[in-house]
Amino acid sequence: MAHGMSEAHYIEGMRLSERERMLLIEQLKKIGVAERRRHARLVVEGGIALLCTMDFPGGSSAHFRIYPWDISKSGIGFFHRAYIYPGTKCTFTGKTFDHQPFSIKGDVMMCAHVSGSVHTVGVKLEFEIEPEMLLGESAAASAPSPGASPADVSPDWWMRLALQSDELSKLAREKASEDVIRKKVATISEHASAGPQAAQSAPAAKAA
Repeated sequence: MAHGMSEAHYIEGMRLSERERMLLIEQLKKIGVAERRRHARLVVEGGIALLCTMDFPGGSSAHFRIYPWDISKSGIGFFHRAYIYPGTKCTFTGKTFDHQPFSIKGDVMMCAHVSGSVHTVGVKLEFEIEPEMLLGESAAASAPSPGASPADVSPDWWMRLALQSDELSKLAREKASEDVIRKKVATISEHASAGPQAAQSAPAAKAA
């Protein structure tokens, strides 16, 4: 178990009904979060749960039971009730479809508001996996793949700029350190300088 913790210490994450999950996925399409993909995305049906330890950039940690809504070879997407800063380190633990324990690390690459208190979080894994190990071969083979995984997605120039601007506003409201603010401003400036043409022509492998 990650960090030597028992499951009882993990906070219950955003568990949704299938109807709620599918409505939120449709909302993601409308706001343009799912546009390009590097790897095929498998929409997760049912209540598959993973334990997730989040190590935040500021040094604090939190532990959640999360419910992936999609999985690809290089990423895991899940809904969360709060904004998670890109760069947050995640450690997922659980059991594979054939009941073998596993532990996978990754980094939060994006977090976007969807509706109400719901945010979608996209984590890029430190190494590629086979989604079948979590979903089973039959489920993975039949799972629909209408769009991109949040961890694989490459939003267009304007969408990414909007997301980064929202992150800066949130940092300002929370009175983040001057160093953190400067880094975010530098990231926004670099992205803005590249222009939309660079975003559209960037290789898919760099999207994640």
